[in-house]
This record gives sequence, structure tokens and C-alpha cells, in this order.
Amino acid sequence: MSPFLDRIQPDTRTSLVVMRWLRFLSDRVDTSGLPRLLEYYRQIDWISGDAMEELIRIAEGTRGYEPLNMDALDEEEVEEHELLLEKEPAKDAGASEEDTETGQKEWRLMPEDHVKSWMFLMELKNEPMDKNTMIDLEQRLNLIESNPEALYRI
Repeated sequence: MSPFLDRIQPDTRTSLVVMRWLRFLSDRVDTSGLPRLLEYYRQIDWISGDAMEELIRIAEGTRGYEPLNMDALDEEEVEEHELLLEKEPAKDAGASEEDTETGQKEWRLMPEDHVKSWMFLMELKNEPMDKNTMIDLEQRLNLIESNPEALYRI
């Protein structure tokens, strides 16, 4: 399977979307968490290694980011990650919890944030997003969460 986003296009539109996505991510993870999050997206084939490296390079050039050490990535930690399934209150912008096992800042996102990241990826790839399909899907998912019997007559 090939990654959904294999490279970052060098154009103005893409640059604006990338900057907005990086700002979105920086509100949820700290500097050290960004490469682990992007590595997770690479492992699940949302982005390629080339796209991941370009995103990290761009993030390093934004205010508030230090040079990121890719050698410090704990790939086993990234591989063991599963999407969080519990809904938790959103954290304050820029605040993240410390992972007690590794002593590093938390890099995992809530499911809603992963969905938003996927939408940024769709925008980067210039994939059409049908608003009606998205609304219908959201309504069906909400119904599954609240009352699956009504949807599937269980």
C-alpha cells in the first residue's frame, strides 16, 4: 500500500495548508512530540517518509520549534500506539501531558484531532471533500455511538 500523501508540493496553496496544519498540531503536541506523531502517520501510510521529513524541516523553521532529533524517536513506542478511543476534554493550547513510561511529552492525539489531521491531508493532496458525504457520515457515526440498534436494527 502506498502512502496517501507521498510528497509536499512546492506551491503557495500547499505551503499555506502545511503551515495551518503544523499550527494545529503545535497546539496539541510539543516540539519533541511532533516527529513521533508524524512517524506514526508514516507507519500507518498517511504520509511518506519524504513528506514526513519535509514537514519536520518546515516545522523547524517556524517560531517555537527547535531542531528535531529524528534519532531520538522510539519506534517501538510509535508502533505500539493505537488511536485513543476515550473522549477527553481538550487540553489547553500548547499544554501536553508527560508520558510516565518514557518521561517524554505526550504526542498522541484524540480521535477527533486525527480526523482533523486527515482532513488537512486531504486538503494537501487536493482531494475533494463532499460536504454532504461528510455530514452524512458524521450523523451515522454519532448514531452508531449513541444508538446502534436504531441504525442496524440489532
